[in-house]
Amino acid sequence: MGVIKLNLFADIDVQATADNVDNFLKNKLPRLILRSGRSLTDLSSPKLSLASAHSNGVNRQEDLIVNGLEIEKAVKAVHETIFHCREISKTVLIGTYLKNYTPNQVVMAIPYEQAYFFKKIKPIALNEFADNYDYWQRKCNVAEEDIVDLHVIKAAPVNIFYVDENNNPIMMPKHIYGDVGDYYDANIKYRRDKIAGVYVLDKNKLPSNVWGTLSNQEQNIIYVYQKNKK
Repeated sequence: MGVIKLNLFADIDVQATADNVDNFLKNKLPRLILRSGRSLTDLSSPKLSLASAHSNGVNRQEDLIVNGLEIEKAVKAVHETIFHCREISKTVLIGTYLKNYTPNQVVMAIPYEQAYFFKKIKPIALNEFADNYDYWQRKCNVAEEDIVDLHVIKAAPVNIFYVDENNNPIMMPKHIYGDVGDYYDANIKYRRDKIAGVYVLDKNKLPSNVWGTLSNQEQNIIYVYQKNKK
């Protein structure tokens, strides 16, 4: 997972961030725990020392020699992140990801109905984890190259304009939205070879950026048309 430098005022994609954190806690954390010689339930305790609780024997010697201490720091960062979330978020995170409770069991521990749990409470808890995780990785001295940002940032739009040879608009512009890093291809959906039977796309002036990746900078694609002389 690559590091994305988060602008303090970036527009966060809340649902995508929740999904990203869910994937991290559900699929990546267990592997990290395995390599640390711990179990998930070890993290559910309010206190966690840097010393391993037990050895699982799986590549343990290699881990200790190569990067055992760095793994411990990463595990500690996850633990501190969870335990510094608000009480309701902490309950959701521990129950769901450390104790493997069912949604019904987690809901019983909080004063909300299941529908509201999935719609609001769990996404809020996951986004709170993402907000706190960057700080606690640094606080626990995780190596800079191992620090990850779990936020997913909304990208600035790609704007598609349709103009005549004098740069006058001949059709309403289109827009592509998504998250930073998403691939876009305007040529498939937004290219028009003819407009209203009057204008024909000037293929000598095709834009060079009809595909690419979304970023935090707005991008413009301009299709230029000539009047059909027939």
